[in-house]
Amino acid sequence: PAPRVSNPQAEGAYQSKARSQIDRNKRYPDEAQRLGMSGAVVVRYVIGRDGHLIRAEVEQSSGYPMLDKAALQAVRNTKFDPMPPDAWVQLTEQVFRTRIEFTLD
Repeated sequence: PAPRVSNPQAEGAYQSKARSQIDRNKRYPDEAQRLGMSGAVVVRYVIGRDGHLIRAEVEQSSGYPMLDKAALQAVRNTKFDPMPPDAWVQLTEQVFRTRIEFTLD
């Protein structure tokens, strides 16, 4: 049989959905808002084919430990879907990076 190839559209859709799921789990700490803390955190995380989170870490800090922790929490609290069969076909896990913004209105 021909080797299976990954479908970039399936991968893009999965990443996009993961990002919006993380956004829904994001909680801007009250204390951080009160203290006027804002910034962006880049979280690097690894998801297994079945959708379970293998690990997550801050790749780029916002400069505020409270916001970094909230960003990590958002990723850890997300229930990811299993990967589509036609996405990242040769891999058992995939690394993602998501930028999580905390902005004061």
